[in-house]
Amino acid sequence: MENHEAIPSTSSLNKSSHENSNSGFMHNLSLPPSPLRYLNHIEKRLWDAEQKILLADEQKKLLVSQVSYYKTKISDLKHDVKIRRQISSRDANDVDRIKRALAHMKHEACAQYKRNLEMLIGGDSGSEKIAGPSQL
Repeated sequence: MENHEAIPSTSSLNKSSHENSNSGFMHNLSLPPSPLRYLNHIEKRLWDAEQKILLADEQKKLLVSQVSYYKTKISDLKHDVKIRRQISSRDANDVDRIKRALAHMKHEACAQYKRNLEMLIGGDSGSEKIAGPSQL
């Protein structure tokens, strides 16, 4: 049994190649680059990818260090805020304590003044009495 498929002749192949080259088909087909050029091209692309990865790693390290720095700063600021709150509450307590002490001192001073005045008015040792408002 013979294969009766039509095998194109060389002249028809040349004719179709010529027609295809006119249409731009053959222009787009290029011979594969030499294996060495191809390997050099792949090697360069791999090197470029490696450099991008290394750069990304460096940027990642930089970002991680910046995040760590800011976390430390925030922790320090939170500590400062806590201390300031304690100082503020102590200051408020101190102010209250001072006010109470001043009120007590004022009360004591008034009481002492009143005792001194009564002594001068009453005169325990027989000295002259000073006329008070009730005696006028």
